[in-house]
Amino acid sequence: MRSQQKSKKKSKQNCSNGWSFWEDTIAYSSESTYAANLEMATNEYKPSNRVVAEEEVKRVETPGVKSIDEVAAFLNVPEEATIKTLVYIADGEPVVALLVGNDQLNEVKLKNHLGADFFEPATEVEVKELLGADFGSLGPVDLPENVKIIADRKVQDSRNAVVGANETGYHLTGVNPGRDFYCRIRRYP
Repeated sequence: MRSQQKSKKKSKQNCSNGWSFWEDTIAYSSESTYAANLEMATNEYKPSNRVVAEEEVKRVETPGVKSIDEVAAFLNVPEEATIKTLVYIADGEPVVALLVGNDQLNEVKLKNHLGADFFEPATEVEVKELLGADFGSLGPVDLPENVKIIADRKVQDSRNAVVGANETGYHLTGVNPGRDFYCRIRRYP
């Protein structure tokens, strides 16, 4: 299924009968009847069937390398071989969201999934206190027990992935979900 987005500007419209409505962005399939507003839409997911020998986890120095693109280029791996770690604070509790490569998180979906009233990205200071590392070196391995981890479905198919080492200037290679970290799988982005 290929999805397309029909974009309408977000503006309030008044009808002749006095009712008001908001236009929204709709994602729809050109190959089926699927359509949903962007906050509810899901992407097509096909589980991977590939069998790959799990590598040993290795700590690799990555000085000054922070973005997914920079990490992938520095380690000479495709961006899909990386797992991005985003940190949020939801109702005062830390939450880590995991995505493959440069996939984008829909924060509205995550907030709704969590049922949170208060939800915002963690600050640099909060991340440093919580994980001991700066942005660009964050990962899901050996997180504190009070951190909830939620991952996009594609993360479960990652094998021998590159993740931040939770130590500024370092990443881990050979990381596998289910062996090196555990998370709840959710339909994101």
